[in-house]
Amino acid sequence: MTSESLRSAATDTQHAHAHISEIWDSMINTPQPTQGRLHASVAALLDGPVQQRALAILQDRLIQYPEFKIILQQAHWMFLEPPTIRARGMIVQADCNNGKTALAHLIDRRFQPVDGNTGHCAISISMSAVRDARTVYGRILEKLGGPVLVSHKISDRERVVLSLLERVNCRLLILDEV
Repeated sequence: MTSESLRSAATDTQHAHAHISEIWDSMINTPQPTQGRLHASVAALLDGPVQQRALAILQDRLIQYPEFKIILQQAHWMFLEPPTIRARGMIVQADCNNGKTALAHLIDRRFQPVDGNTGHCAISISMSAVRDARTVYGRILEKLGGPVLVSHKISDRERVVLSLLERVNCRLLILDEV
């Protein structure tokens, strides 16, 4: 490399640094927009009491990805479709912390009777550490407020669960963490 090419490279580097400095200065010295970048619901919290802001920060947030909306639509269709002999099902599979349990809770809340109405509903239970049908029936009975007796055989629990699910007009049974 000649001394002239080294001088040229050094000059180019200095110009590049000067250009970056100008951009940086313009970014720092640019006034914030008057409306800000916050959503209106969040901007309203800025003037609120500390407790209200803290509660808003600690709330869970749900990001509805396109696939998430498709799953919700499928659940809605399953909820509204006419009764059939063989029920349809859906499996939602994803890596940890991708919102499967949040999805289950959302579907469960969305399809609950309103104001004590006896319309159709969804039932959601956790399948964590479940090893047999007896435990599944026990969890459904607990969710529905039914009798959970140790002396009940599996066949007794199954009969009571089916009767209760029919009585509450259950249209969706959500099994989380299968």
